[in-house]
Amino acid sequence: MGKIKTLAEAQRRKGKTEREEGDGESGRREWVEEGITPRDAAGGGLMSACVSQIDLVVAIGKALAKLGYESSEPRHMNAIIEAANIIRREFNRESVAAVDGMGLAAWLQSDDTGLSSKWMAHICAGGPSTLFGYPYDPGDFGRCYRFLRAVPEARDNFYKLKECGAVWAAFVDNWKEMELLYEEEFPTGSAPKLYRLMQSIRAANE
Repeated sequence: MGKIKTLAEAQRRKGKTEREEGDGESGRREWVEEGITPRDAAGGGLMSACVSQIDLVVAIGKALAKLGYESSEPRHMNAIIEAANIIRREFNRESVAAVDGMGLAAWLQSDDTGLSSKWMAHICAGGPSTLFGYPYDPGDFGRCYRFLRAVPEARDNFYKLKECGAVWAAFVDNWKEMELLYEEEFPTGSAPKLYRLMQSIRAANE
C-alpha cells in the first residue's frame, strides 16, 4: 500500500467523515441512546493512572499505520511523542470537580465544563464568549445542572436563555422538571426518562 500523506486522506479512503454530535464533549454516543449517565459525571472525572510514554507512542504509531499513514520523518515522530506526553499529563493528574458555590472563575478551570454549560455561563454569569450550544442528552444536562450549583447567582439571569432560540426557551420552561428527573435517575446510572423528555423538547423546537 502506498503512503498516504495526511491523516484526513486516510480517513477519506476508509469512508470516514467527521461530524459533530451533541456538545461534542466526550464521545458519549454509545450510552446516549439508552439515556445512560456516566457515574463519574458528578465530578469524579477520569481515574488517575500511570500511563507509559513508550506504550502510548507505540500505540499511536500503530493506529496511524492502520489508517495507512506511515512516516519515518523526525517531525512526525516528534508530533507523536508530543501527543503521548499530552495524554500522559491529562491521565496522570487529578480531575478538578465542579463544587457547589465554587464561583465562575474556579468553575471555568474545572474539568466539568462543556459547550452547553459554557454557553449558560456566558449568558447567565458573564462568562467568556463561547460557541452556542444547548444540552443534547443527560450528560450535557448534568454539566449544566452542576454549573448552576457551582455558580448559583447565574440563576438570577437564567431567564435570558429564553432569548437564545426556541430550544433554549423550551428548556427553560421545563427546567424544573428536568432537574427533578435528573436527581431521581442519576443514582441509578441511567436517565431514560430525562433523555426522552429532552428528545421531545428538541424535536418540537428545532
